[in-house]
Amino acid sequence: MTDLLKGFTGGSWGLLIAWFLPAGLVVGFLGLVVLPSVEHTAMLHGIASWDTTTRSLVAGALVVTLAITGNAISTPMYQVLEGYLLWRQSWFEAGRQRHLARKQKLWDAYDKTPAEQTLLRARLYERWRVYPDDDGDVGPTLLQNGLRAFEMYGDNHYGLDSQIFWSELGFVTPKGLGDEIDRARASVDFFVALLWSALLLSVCSFAAVVVRWGDDRTVPVGVLVVAALLPLFACLCYVGAVASVPYWRSTVQALVNLGRVPLAAAAGLELPATDAEERAMWSAFGSFVYSPYSADRGRALDPFRAPPKPPAPPLATGDDD
Repeated sequence: MTDLLKGFTGGSWGLLIAWFLPAGLVVGFLGLVVLPSVEHTAMLHGIASWDTTTRSLVAGALVVTLAITGNAISTPMYQVLEGYLLWRQSWFEAGRQRHLARKQKLWDAYDKTPAEQTLLRARLYERWRVYPDDDGDVGPTLLQNGLRAFEMYGDNHYGLDSQIFWSELGFVTPKGLGDEIDRARASVDFFVALLWSALLLSVCSFAAVVVRWGDDRTVPVGVLVVAALLPLFACLCYVGAVASVPYWRSTVQALVNLGRVPLAAAAGLELPATDAEERAMWSAFGSFVYSPYSADRGRALDPFRAPPKPPAPPLATGDDD
């Protein structure tokens, strides 16, 4: 069973826990707070007759289902928070302009802060580093900017698009670094999962209030108050996710810094001696991999190909007498 669950999360216990803990909180909250307020209504009266064993089995199945489903649809969850999904173009552009102005304001404040105010300068610099180096990569939300900053690190520093070569970099770098990246991502995943869990619980709680009102014209005040407060908790979870991104960013930077050398060797390329030549090599290789094949793209890689290794000498054998 544990191998099956790890398979759904890419074999990482960190990612497994990141989605299972919020799922457990959702089911526990529903069972302890929301369900008691509506289980005796006409719509849900059958649940009141369930014994403890049945309730436990249903709760366990719900936890597993929610956790696996959340991990499976994590990409669109992130895309909504980053401004890619369900956003109008006008909203996207307005958010982008706001963050461009904020990035410039942070840099101006850092630049004007006296050198002796080291703590304030460090705080301003860390807040500025949340943003991508290139203004053209700035997006409409803090989470999008934090993720985009490390997604573009390889391209900005080496001409190496780590998004194109993500799988290759993962294969050629030490397992310890891959585990560290999983742990760093799990921290962000945990807060993202908590955020969506809080919104789901808020919807379920409001639905319980409506069901109770329709049944006996009473309102479970406690459930109503919690339903109203949960979106505020979701906002705190968003702040937690953004605050966890720098750790993820540092691990991805290490992946690019350490992985580019073995990646070049594994791909049959020879790492050039100068920065300009290295950038040209990764740009040519990225174009060759990402775009449809063409002879021109192949020829652009020729100057960087490692010389072929000489064939291994034949094994010595004894003379036949």
